Amino acid sequence: DHPHIPPRESAIQEARVQNDIIGLKSRIETHEAVCAERYLGINAQLRRLEKWFVSLIGALLAVLVAIIVTNLHFS
Repeated sequence: DHPHIPPRESAIQEARVQNDIIGLKSRIETHEAVCAERYLGINAQLRRLEKWFVSLIGALLAVLVAIIVTNLHFS
């Protein structure tokens, strides 16, 4: 393959590169799995927050409607 590198060293170098590639692939797969778990946790937290905000907005609207109705009734 490489004219300036002896065949045995070239094979050793290729094996090292292949080993590095396998190691990197494993690290990337692990990273992806960890990120997927984090995403699920973050997504669950966002859904809870969304429900809380929707409830809060609903309560605020109910209070505003009650204030408006009360003011209209006593005007």
